[in-house]
Amino acid sequence: MSDTACKTCAFFEIKAAETDAKGECRFNPPTFLTEAEHKGMWPVVKSDDWCGQFEQNAA
Repeated sequence: MSDTACKTCAFFEIKAAETDAKGECRFNPPTFLTEAEHKGMWPVVKSDDWCGQFEQNAA
């Protein structure tokens, strides 16, 4: 796994305690999928994904 993968990013939040394979990217604010929805969602990413917004997790 790359050292700059989502799993080690400050903006990554694990979605389920039993697995760290998927989580939410909290870099941008949540978005609505349709205008009828009143609930925003963060993008779901895999722990080994990566992007250009990586910032090392302090923990």
